[in-house]
Amino acid sequence: MIEKELMTAADIHAFGIEIVCKQLQEDAWVVESADVFADPMTEPQIVGHKDGEIGFLSFEPRCTRTAVA
Repeated sequence: MIEKELMTAADIHAFGIEIVCKQLQEDAWVVESADVFADPMTEPQIVGHKDGEIGFLSFEPRCTRTAVA
């Protein structure tokens, strides 16, 4: 039987960025930008601010495959 991939590593990474943005907004952060395609080695994927502080966040995707029976 051929296993069909439900989400690619890029899909999972983008979904994670979306979740982090929502969590930041729930914690009263203002998300200025979110770019799932940004190179985390050279630029932040999420930029936001709260209470006069600015935050720059970058993430490295770590996807592993698990078999589901």
